[in-house]
Amino acid sequence: MEKYFLVNTTQNLLLTASDAPLLTVRPLGLGYTVFMGLNPDPAYSNFHLSSSYPILVSQLMSFLSTGGVKAQNNLQTGQTLLFEKQRQILTPSENKLNTSYIVLDEVGFYETPRIYSASLIDPGESDLNPKNLSGVEDESRFDASLEQVEVERDLRLPAIILVLIIILVEAAAYKMRGVI
Repeated sequence: MEKYFLVNTTQNLLLTASDAPLLTVRPLGLGYTVFMGLNPDPAYSNFHLSSSYPILVSQLMSFLSTGGVKAQNNLQTGQTLLFEKQRQILTPSENKLNTSYIVLDEVGFYETPRIYSASLIDPGESDLNPKNLSGVEDESRFDASLEQVEVERDLRLPAIILVLIIILVEAAAYKMRGVI
């Protein structure tokens, strides 16, 4: 180990067990560093294998990425970002704009002092439940039985190539014997 972070357990502590820190958050640059004092060894803990672990990670991501409704980073295309003052914004197409607002008309990352992502995510598009599907036929109309079909194949070209290879091998054998 070349580098590690010192954990101050009196500050930014989210979870403890027996006076030992289990979850600590610390600001670092434009983001945060998270210490999870969970031992991945199954002899000590299998929490990382439980169904609660993804919920913890999801809630932790939500906690770190939002400071309320105004601080949401994941936005849909078409939304407008408003800023208190004019600032430089780098768009997904690498254009630099100086403005106090921007319409998120491209998919990708918009960089200000913070990074915002714009995507096409739409709850209607993400819904996999069938709704009034037109043109869909009932599966009972399809026959999945096997059926033998004769297929004619032209084997002239592979046969010619095979004969030429045999002739070349024979010629090489004669040459090695010294006949040619």
